[in-house]
Amino acid sequence: MWVRMTIYLFQITILVMSILIVSTIEYKEIKPDVKENMCNKSEFFHVESLSCIHCETQKHLKPSENRLSCICDEFSRIVKNEYSDHPTCAPCSRGEVPTTDKMSCIPCTNLSEIQNLNAISASSRTICDKCSKSEITVERQIDGKLLQTQTCFKCAEGTKASDDSRTCKPCTNETCVCPITTHERLNGDLCSPRSFIPAWLDESGSHMITYNKAALTIESFYLKNNLKLFYFLCKMKNRQACQAMANVCVLLLYQDEQRSGPCHMMRDSKPASDKDAYPWLYYGEGEAPTVLARKKILSKYSLDNTSSRSRLHFKITQWSMNGTWLGAVNSTLSHFCLCNDNDMQTDAAFRFGVLYSHSCVITAKELLRRDTLFYEPHLFTDNQLYAVPVLIRNLKQGNKYPNKFSDKSQWQLVRRYFLVDRIGGIPFKEKDHRRKQNGYPQTIRYLKHSMLSVKVQEDPDGLIYPPLLELEYSVLTYEEIEANIPIEVTFSVKFYMENNIAHYIEVWVGVLSACAVIWAAMQTWTHSRRSGRTTIDVMTLAELCLITAGHLSNVFFTVVSGAAVYTFVFYKGQAVVQQLLPESRVMFLVKTYIIIAYCLKLVEVIRLIWYQICVDIFLVDWERPKPMHQDGNGAATVSIWRTYFVANEWNEIQTRRKTSVAFQLISTVFLMKVCEIEEWSRAGPDLSSPHNPYSPLLRFSITLIIYITVYISQWLFMMGVYERYIKNAIQEFVDVCSIANISVFVLALENFGYYIHGRSAHGFADTDMKTIMTQLQREEQDLVGHRGLLPASDQQTFQISIPSQLREYYRRVMASISTENQGGRKSSGLLAAGLKNKMSPGNIDLERSSQAYQSMNKFLAAFLEHNEHECFQDAKTKALKDLDYEVREKLFVESLLDMEFSDSHDRGVFYCDNGNSFDNVLFYGNEATLVSFDLITFCFVEVLSQNYLLAAIVTGASAAIISLVRKIGGKKNLAKKTLIDERFLI
Repeated sequence: MWVRMTIYLFQITILVMSILIVSTIEYKEIKPDVKENMCNKSEFFHVESLSCIHCETQKHLKPSENRLSCICDEFSRIVKNEYSDHPTCAPCSRGEVPTTDKMSCIPCTNLSEIQNLNAISASSRTICDKCSKSEITVERQIDGKLLQTQTCFKCAEGTKASDDSRTCKPCTNETCVCPITTHERLNGDLCSPRSFIPAWLDESGSHMITYNKAALTIESFYLKNNLKLFYFLCKMKNRQACQAMANVCVLLLYQDEQRSGPCHMMRDSKPASDKDAYPWLYYGEGEAPTVLARKKILSKYSLDNTSSRSRLHFKITQWSMNGTWLGAVNSTLSHFCLCNDNDMQTDAAFRFGVLYSHSCVITAKELLRRDTLFYEPHLFTDNQLYAVPVLIRNLKQGNKYPNKFSDKSQWQLVRRYFLVDRIGGIPFKEKDHRRKQNGYPQTIRYLKHSMLSVKVQEDPDGLIYPPLLELEYSVLTYEEIEANIPIEVTFSVKFYMENNIAHYIEVWVGVLSACAVIWAAMQTWTHSRRSGRTTIDVMTLAELCLITAGHLSNVFFTVVSGAAVYTFVFYKGQAVVQQLLPESRVMFLVKTYIIIAYCLKLVEVIRLIWYQICVDIFLVDWERPKPMHQDGNGAATVSIWRTYFVANEWNEIQTRRKTSVAFQLISTVFLMKVCEIEEWSRAGPDLSSPHNPYSPLLRFSITLIIYITVYISQWLFMMGVYERYIKNAIQEFVDVCSIANISVFVLALENFGYYIHGRSAHGFADTDMKTIMTQLQREEQDLVGHRGLLPASDQQTFQISIPSQLREYYRRVMASISTENQGGRKSSGLLAAGLKNKMSPGNIDLERSSQAYQSMNKFLAAFLEHNEHECFQDAKTKALKDLDYEVREKLFVESLLDMEFSDSHDRGVFYCDNGNSFDNVLFYGNEATLVSFDLITFCFVEVLSQNYLLAAIVTGASAAIISLVRKIGGKKNLAKKTLIDERFLI
């Protein structure tokens, strides 16, 4: 039993140890991504471990040509192989070299041909001189026995040495000697009959490259040395030579003004099938509209960023300059422009439905380090490659540039392009024609702008038309290369689809403009009636143009604003393709209409200011004269300070706005820049797409939305809270008039104006503070009469239509105190006139002004009181004895259209208003015009500069200038029309 248990324990112990030993073995399941081209010169690539392993040079090993194993170096022979990657090698003795099969060592022909190399080891290494081109190297006899020395044998006539110099092979021509009279040797070895070489290849023009921008033509070293060889081999159906010939055509930018040439050869020799040696380089003439409208791409793409169909994938076929095929690779940003890229940029560049733009600055000498490679782009979709047509904008045919026109039928589409040409610009020099092409380029042509435009079908499935790669090249001269100037290159991707936004903009502009002109005509008619004009004259037509300008400005800006907001709302956040950003024509229309809207709105604002600083205004003082002394002695006087006080209050509210421009602009810029709402305007369906460029149209729409939102919020606060519970400057002015016992008579036009009834309910206002406070207290307790014009009414403000006789009398009276009759005085104020010496000529003007003021004040007061006896006791005014007015409400249609249908030629009409209609002659009542001007100015500057801060500065400066002009002009007008000295207007 114990023996059996011992055996079991021993077996278990052996099993556990085995498990432990096995578990210590390292299994590399995760291996680094190493490729064979990453190994250095002394390493080979081990396929099983996917790693680079060093060939032991001390054992005379080196990597094989395919770099997948180790072989004996060029000075050693194989001692033992046994089919392994590491043969056993031994160096040959002094004066010997390894045979071709590496199995033996053999001496050179004689000691004079031995060369000692002491660079690798202490012992000398031996190599033999090579045999001449007409000889081969022989090491063994026919039976395989090794010769005593390595020997050179000359090939027989009609044969030549093979490339490895081991055998003699028949010549491809009739003779290995190239007869000069009938043949021509190409590239040193190839002998071609002269009949195969066309005459144009010998013409100097065939080797010329013209750089139109630099006005430079160069005889290219590369074309001079290689063009004949490529042509001959291509005619012999050599594929690589035909590819090289195609590359030469691309190098010329498909320009060949000779009667024949590389581009003519490629165009005339279209490939009949895939097996043809000629490459496909050109699309047919006039084929562009058909090619770009084909519906052969059946892949469906999505705007959803998480979808596998949200990216376009391209494969690029590459060729070297000599026509060697370099394979097809997945495209990156660096295949379409000279900028360095990364995976993030490539991923963002080819996202479906998203605009992309990328630019970088490189130096001129960096282009010298770039290889000249040629590319053909393909769209990789559903395991198929779809050829992407290329449109070179500066392609020249004859004297025309067909690809610069918008007419697609004139476009010449091609297939191949390059990023930089640093080879073609190396000039040919006769003394260097036998040397290798290692000269310095006289000029470099490089790809400056590239754009991939993809048109999406009008289908929610996300189908697309063939993409189009648009390219534009530029040139650097020798001087610019030497100066190493910086150059900017750009790449962009544009997705677009057919939409009617541009059409809708034009239609809506047309319809609404017609409505605006009709509405302007109605307002002009009203303006003419209020101005007393009964016929259409030049002034009427000018007024029609000015009013129409303001309405058209609103129409243009409203239409393009609606289009921009519509695009933003329907583009952002969609996963199924319904709407893409419109093409550049829409943005062109938006910019154009915004510029026009700004100019027209500026005209409207200038007209507004002009009318406001030209209104006629008179302050009617209801205060009765009092004796100067309590005993009744002295002249009866009325204090002027109440009039000054009301005038200053009017002057203060002339430029008051309903909202703050500074707060509006600061809040807008804060939200756009600090809160980064600006990021919403990036050209991507996501709300924020950090790797995409800003869309000007989306920036415009976001600007509108944020600006209007801030304004509405500010307006609601000011109207609903501030002016209701804190301070209402306009209503306070009406109260001030009542307290001061002064009415305001404003004539905005010839027969139309506004009236503020400020007559005190207490009968007087020129008193002390205690009396004033008592009066206000009695008014609060409703112990006095009402303030209104009519008995038992509180209606104090009116729109007025006055008779022509009243206006005529007003004009006649005020003419006597105009500034022209003031003898050069600074102002027409009564106090300023009174400060002059009584004996001065101004004393006469003072007396005249005083009488006119008293007459006008008395006349208007009597008119407002319907008191004919006091008003018309002067013999000169007997004709006005029937002058009177009535108070009534406006009809609904009159209020809606802001016009009057009744005739006020003989009898005035006072229309009850909403309490502050007189603000139409102030900034306060024209808030819509002013805020629209601010908004249009902000958008105008932002659209042109793409800078919110600059837009805010310009808008704020414009508002400040307008306010300053209005304040200065209004102050001078107020002093002139109310007869108040300007120095008392604070």
